Amino acid sequence: MAEVAQGYGFLAVFVCAMTMRAQARRHEFHEHMHGVVERLERLLTLLVLLFVGIALTDGALESLDWRGVLVGVSLVLVIRPVAGWVALRPGRWRMADEKLRPLARRERLITAFFGIRGVGTLFYIAYALSETTWTGERWLWATCVFTIVFSVVLHGVLVTPIMTRLERDRERLLRST
Repeated sequence: MAEVAQGYGFLAVFVCAMTMRAQARRHEFHEHMHGVVERLERLLTLLVLLFVGIALTDGALESLDWRGVLVGVSLVLVIRPVAGWVALRPGRWRMADEKLRPLARRERLITAFFGIRGVGTLFYIAYALSETTWTGERWLWATCVFTIVFSVVLHGVLVTPIMTRLERDRERLLRST
């Protein structure tokens, strides 16, 4: 209906999902569907990463230059963490023990660093390039693939030790209180 009215379907689906979630936050069906969607998201992310790996063996990084590397490293190490830090500013809350509590400073920093998955970028670039032509198309794809691979490797290496330490610190804090 949104597209028939010349609206943006993606935003309409987002608003609809947020409205439904707000209406049935504690409903058993909602909790079950959340688990299904979470598993489906992981499966699709793995599938996309498989295709990224296939693209790597087919020369996806051939057009990558130092500018693309700089863009990718900046996105993963600076831009995304800063955007996450701002998005998680004090006043944002998380659920813990059925009570709303603010994120601790370290949790906020870790959440901002790991950020959101970037595989959706592939969809947006594909869509944008289907709507127009651009002379730097191969460079853009190479930069995008590099950024995703850099993020997956970096975060894959760091997530276990960082989360282990965070959990150990939480347990120590709980024992002391």
